[in-house]
Amino acid sequence: DTEGTGILCEAQLHGMFKKLGKNLSRQQLREVMKEVDFNGNGEVEFEELCVLEIKMCRMRPRADLIDHREYLDEGTARRLEALFVQQDPFGRGSIGLTELHRIIEIMGCKVPQEEVEEVRAEVDKDDIGEIEFDKLCAFWAVLTKQRKRINYREFLAAEQVASFRRMFEMFDTRGERGICRSELDQLFRQSGLALKKQQLNALLRDFDADGSGDIDFEEFCVMMLRLKGLRRRRCINPETADCLDLWREENFSIRELQHSGFGLDDFRKVGIPVGKIYAEGKVSALELRRAGYTPAELR
Repeated sequence: DTEGTGILCEAQLHGMFKKLGKNLSRQQLREVMKEVDFNGNGEVEFEELCVLEIKMCRMRPRADLIDHREYLDEGTARRLEALFVQQDPFGRGSIGLTELHRIIEIMGCKVPQEEVEEVRAEVDKDDIGEIEFDKLCAFWAVLTKQRKRINYREFLAAEQVASFRRMFEMFDTRGERGICRSELDQLFRQSGLALKKQQLNALLRDFDADGSGDIDFEEFCVMMLRLKGLRRRRCINPETADCLDLWREENFSIRELQHSGFGLDDFRKVGIPVGKIYAEGKVSALELRRAGYTPAELR
């Protein structure tokens, strides 16, 4: 970055990669740049360069370096916990390799054995053949290629979220709370952002976190903040924000409150209707009972 602009053009990237021993043709470089240069200006910022390097090297997160809570949703974590307890009947606090493979099978994960072993070695550095629960979760996040979860509410103002929701619902023609590839293409074109087929496919690969083939609203918001290059405006968690204010003043959904670290105890104190929690929060009636809701309230 000889001019100190904070960006690299195609020629500068080409020279840099050449010095690093990566002999890409200009055409090959343009193709990989399209993966991160969504605004089409032919320039790449440092963060985009890091993403580009990750894509080119096909790198993945290391299981021993991540916080699984930043990757796994509550439902997946709860299911893993239930299976862990089931496979650890004597309460040792760890499971062996046989139990680990049994959990993989029960969860329906079909991954080559060498890949399983590679990720397992990262969480079992001493190769003792025992894995604790937190390490199981980190193992699972990497093995199933979970994307790091981003709280888009920390990047977007309430007005922006409302605007994105209106836009999303306008193109959710099937009413399934998700937009498919063709609907996403129409949305971008109407917004003045005509993406090439390769760019659109790359977006779907990167942001369809649950692998459904559709983009839900949460995935859409993360996609938009990435495309717009937005920076985090604030940190939202129970220590920095009030659940009642987020619910009433900023119209946070149940899922958004959960992603911000609030739970059933907070919802009960705030007075959020139990029907709404049950419908949107992906919680069971048993969990609601444990949180103190009475049978009458659940009815």
